[in-house]
Amino acid sequence: IIASGGALLHSPAWMRIMADVLGQPVIACRVPEASSRGAALLALEILGLVRNLEDMPVSLGRQYLPNLEAHERYQKAFQRQEELYSQIIPPGEGKR
Repeated sequence: IIASGGALLHSPAWMRIMADVLGQPVIACRVPEASSRGAALLALEILGLVRNLEDMPVSLGRQYLPNLEAHERYQKAFQRQEELYSQIIPPGEGKR
């Protein structure tokens, strides 16, 4: 998972939380205006000017590896939240 966005990239704590919650490595993207770059690359792909987006170079930064114990705690918390949510929202309503 490659992360972009100023607030996220300037907070090692948020990067760590993302990796832990997702249970996947999260890598900081060093590309300025990554969203604009992504949109431009998709347009180039659609126009047939780029064959494979994965072949396009990208500047990557620090990699944050998940703490599997923390990931398990987040998973349990998510399950508790789902159980509580199902108790206050009638079945069939409030679908997410």
